[in-house]
Amino acid sequence: MRLTLGLAGLTAGLVAVNGGHAVTTLESPRLVAYLNCACGFGHTAIRHDEYSFDECGNDPDPTGNTVLSWEAKGQSPITHYVLSFLSFDGGAIQTDPGSIWADGGGSLFNFALEGNISAAMSMAQRNGKKIMLSLGGETGSSRFIEWWHTHGTSSEARVAGMRQSILTAISKFERDNNNRAIKVDGIDVDIELGGGYVLGGEKWLATKELIEAVPDSYITAFVPQVGNGLCAAVVEDDLANGLSPLDTLGGQCMNPGETGAPWSLALMDAQLKRANGTPKLDWLGVQYYNAVSAVCCGGGTTEAEGIKSTAQNYKNLALGWPGVTAATMEDETSPWHSWRWWPGPWAQFEGIGADRLVLGKPGCNGCAGSNYISEANMLSLLRSIGNGLGGNGTFGGVLFWDLCRLFGTEGKFCVSTHCQPGWGSDSDVLSGLNQLYHAMQALPTSSGSEAKNAEQ
Repeated sequence: MRLTLGLAGLTAGLVAVNGGHAVTTLESPRLVAYLNCACGFGHTAIRHDEYSFDECGNDPDPTGNTVLSWEAKGQSPITHYVLSFLSFDGGAIQTDPGSIWADGGGSLFNFALEGNISAAMSMAQRNGKKIMLSLGGETGSSRFIEWWHTHGTSSEARVAGMRQSILTAISKFERDNNNRAIKVDGIDVDIELGGGYVLGGEKWLATKELIEAVPDSYITAFVPQVGNGLCAAVVEDDLANGLSPLDTLGGQCMNPGETGAPWSLALMDAQLKRANGTPKLDWLGVQYYNAVSAVCCGGGTTEAEGIKSTAQNYKNLALGWPGVTAATMEDETSPWHSWRWWPGPWAQFEGIGADRLVLGKPGCNGCAGSNYISEANMLSLLRSIGNGLGGNGTFGGVLFWDLCRLFGTEGKFCVSTHCQPGWGSDSDVLSGLNQLYHAMQALPTSSGSEAKNAEQ
């Protein structure tokens, strides 16, 4: 059965913020679609390189413009479209090579979208959906640190310089897409530098300053992997669920837990504020993929184990946890005694809040290297998260990589050249996304202040 959500389910509210740029924030939950290529927008295939094409065989109408049709009919549950990517060249920002751009990307001067994508994004924005530009990506982040250094020798100078670079990129985008009056609603910071972001280290500082550089008047999101600095300690209930501190603070996680090193990016988020004192980041989008079997980070040796580890990490990042001291772990009656040597004690964390945590997953089997889960298992994961939150907070939403590949079948743009299965296989992507959104809407919410694990 197709679950078609009208625009009434995506009501927007106008919020006045600094800088004179009005930001419309859609009600929770968010469904954030990354857009990195042109399948789904009137193409049977798109050129990958001079030798090959990527096939758009899961598009029900490859000669039309499917996403435009969704938006024109008010059927799409997507709340935010994230155009991916912009990257770095010297001290400037450029379009990253890709079929979303009219000229194929790689330009410092032309930020015009491919024509059919432009038409769909214009219609989406008229419907109240948000259009965001993503900075970085796995390949596009490779020159970020070099770019950061070009903007000055002090934090103040770098933030000011990067802000001007961001505003210049926004201005170019809006100029080159003015034929359809597309405006930029937000900036997605997708800086992927690999490994852990050591608290106060160069990667951590450069990323923090980039987030600070985004003008307060724009929606701002940050989308790291768990192992970069979003590992989460366990609470006693997790032990009963078969997850130990060794599972959740080991593997790809940094240490020691006493300093908060495993969740260094959550500590960064706590420091980032707008001028009015509210959180700088509208959301943290956590990439629960490419973790393979790492239970710390949304992975597992089975899909069931991956679902369990993802639900645990999301719940505890949202709600926080109490600290466990070395003295407590030395007590033989303590439930934590077995882990006194490794990973050892950990600090308390107050939690980010579920409303600002967006769960990230690949939308198809070939969309990422690992940790895709079927639509049925995705719905099971959402129920598990809802049970874990227990009504303490409103679920922040789901992001997926990426909309184009949901329409794909074969080509180098997908891992091992095979895109499917995916959410909404058999040319029914819209039904798959609507079922996912309906499941998010069904999760319990709270209207009062959030209870925290740390209060246990």
